[in-house]
Amino acid sequence: KMESTQEINRLSADRQAELRVWLIRNGMTYAEIGRRMGITSSGVLRLVQGERMPTKRHSEMVGMGIPADLLPQPLDVPFGPPRKHPLPTEAATVPA
Repeated sequence: KMESTQEINRLSADRQAELRVWLIRNGMTYAEIGRRMGITSSGVLRLVQGERMPTKRHSEMVGMGIPADLLPQPLDVPFGPPRKHPLPTEAATVPA
């Protein structure tokens, strides 16, 4: 079943609220998480407010004890515009 954008936004808001409660109960702040990750507290906030986060950052937060189900989906998204042409394969670059 495809969830509507409204449903996804509600689920994301619920997850973020549950994360805030978990952090408070465990005495953790965005500033402390950011310090441990080498980023700012606003950088942490940007990460946890998204639908996805880089797998490295997800692993770092889970490593701090934050439950994975309270974090966005771990997914690495390539930067920049999509490639117009695929990278040449090794076979294509070897002279015949």
